[in-house]
Amino acid sequence: MYKRQGYGNPNTLVISGRVFDAPRATRWGAGLAASRLAKPLGALVHLVRRGPGDRPVVVRAGGVAAAARPGPGGSFRVELPAAAGVQWSGEVKVTAVSGAGEACEGAAYVPNPAAKTGVISTFEETIAPGEGRGRYDGAAAPAVPGMPGLYARLAADEERRLRPVCYVAARAGAAGAPTVGFLSVHRFPPGPLLLMKPGPPGAAPPPAAAVYDHLLSSIQDLLAAWPEKKFVLFGAAGREDPDIFRCIAARYRARIRGVYLRRGGPRDAAREGAYPGFFFFDTAEEAANDLARKGLLRD
Repeated sequence: MYKRQGYGNPNTLVISGRVFDAPRATRWGAGLAASRLAKPLGALVHLVRRGPGDRPVVVRAGGVAAAARPGPGGSFRVELPAAAGVQWSGEVKVTAVSGAGEACEGAAYVPNPAAKTGVISTFEETIAPGEGRGRYDGAAAPAVPGMPGLYARLAADEERRLRPVCYVAARAGAAGAPTVGFLSVHRFPPGPLLLMKPGPPGAAPPPAAAVYDHLLSSIQDLLAAWPEKKFVLFGAAGREDPDIFRCIAARYRARIRGVYLRRGGPRDAAREGAYPGFFFFDTAEEAANDLARKGLLRD
């Protein structure tokens, strides 16, 4: 359910990706290894084995196909307009085939254009508790109690129109498979999953500055993708999230309907005075009550 790495609008999908050589035995890990969202709209497709010469990559979705020759580093980009009289909607399956004949499947996510509000959530300690950088147990990891249900309620507005729920994770693309498993097992609503670019095998966890830049730029990408929508932000009080959200709220003041930060311990509560207007919570129920008070959560 969570093989998507991108998003689109009803008229056009912009499919970006990379072809690279990797042993077939590591195909799944390699296929997710460079996960990063394209700007402004896109779904990433990662292929194994470039193939001879500069043979084009052929990308198909919804009966529409386009080809692109890989550029430097194996990167490619194609635009897929919706067929005449049709609009892209929901999850759009995307298939790409490299010049070597290797195929890879992905998906783009297109929310209901009538939905006026979306959700952007960080991952670590917001929905998955007690996790340090560089260590992750995937589907076996517990979810923060109540958060899957809260996000499921947020995914539908008062008129039952699908809201985009987007996940931004401070982890490398190679962790995509366990991250996907976590979201699926705990029944979080579907939506784009934005991962960091991976380092070389055995590399140290990314420095704080790189994590900050990834989270900030990813949230800005999502805001640029759907300029007509407003968003609710969810993050962890004890990480980079409060500073990043303060920056986003200042730049996009009219488009942020609420900022919610989950406390992870007593030290997080001490930070609250530095972030006026943000809602700090211990339980999903506390956040739900405030969202309902603001008219953002249906019964």
